[in-house]
Amino acid sequence: KPGSSERERLDALRRQFEAVAESTAPASEHSLPDDYALTETPGYVLRRSTRRIDDWIGHVKVGAMCEASAIELALLGLEPGIASLAPEDFLFVDLETTGLGAGASNLAFVIGLGYWDQRTFVVDQHLLLDPAVESTMLKAVAERFEQSGAIVSYNGKSFDLPLLRSRFVLNRRRLPEPSAHLDLLHLARRVHRARPWRKSLKEIEARVIGFDRGPDIDSATVGARYAH
Repeated sequence: KPGSSERERLDALRRQFEAVAESTAPASEHSLPDDYALTETPGYVLRRSTRRIDDWIGHVKVGAMCEASAIELALLGLEPGIASLAPEDFLFVDLETTGLGAGASNLAFVIGLGYWDQRTFVVDQHLLLDPAVESTMLKAVAERFEQSGAIVSYNGKSFDLPLLRSRFVLNRRRLPEPSAHLDLLHLARRVHRARPWRKSLKEIEARVIGFDRGPDIDSATVGARYAH
């Protein structure tokens, strides 16, 4: 029967989560996979992955961000609101969209949110399979925004946040934005302005922290792939 193997896998995963929830032992004693589907609702999936504080990305440890000076970041990013914040206050935001601009036809079909949970960095990928249930996804995203003290993005001031605001308005919701927003694109352009290479996120990853994504989908084709 078509799709039966996928359904069996999801049922097994669901039973695993139910067993964890029903157990009286502390959650720390359970070993959940590093990448797993947290919710499976019609038209919407939340996939969560985790990285430990001593994991490496390129030649930089994940925990290095916990050692960064908030005051220096505030000065370099021209964002005084983050000077008194801790890493646990930051919410990292990135979108995959069907196009450019903040028009009504441009849909954010993946909303990626990263944040610290004690000594673990968590990445939630909200994947919208059916635009009819976009409001369900935005409700989950809003809950995470409400818990944050500042947004961190890469070109989010010009693109991600304006688009996200428009999606919330179209769904008759309000995006609960924190007052501070550190846009790392502006910071990268300021710090590396004398260097001739492009300041795209992929280029910064490779040249600054030595992280190579490997084969990747060209951003110009992402919207068409999603529609397909």
